[in-house]
Amino acid sequence: MTRRTPADLILVYADAEIPWGQLRVRERGNHNGHMALRPISEVLRTQEIRRIRLGVGEAENRRHRDGYLRRVTIAERVVLQPLFAWVHEALAFLIDGRAEKAMSIYNGRALPATVSAEASASTA
Repeated sequence: MTRRTPADLILVYADAEIPWGQLRVRERGNHNGHMALRPISEVLRTQEIRRIRLGVGEAENRRHRDGYLRRVTIAERVVLQPLFAWVHEALAFLIDGRAEKAMSIYNGRALPATVSAEASASTA
């Protein structure tokens, strides 16, 4: 059995601090108080964790009163399909050890405005 290390992990998670429909790929970095990433960083005792953050921010109606994100609606899932394809592609780059390439392609890239508008309308 091969022993795994935190360097073998790639986390993919929703982040309300990133605008809706965007990705952020990172090789490492602190948890910035993210409620899901903080305990993972603490247990693994490292911040050297590759990650892909899915932007679900900007709309207050995406949050529950306790601060957690609500479930994504069916309409939002349909709108997010291109974003999921980007996640798949970015994962392939990270697995191949090409994080810089993934970051240059996907960081700051956003779904077309019409798609983002549809998602906002479906949550209103």
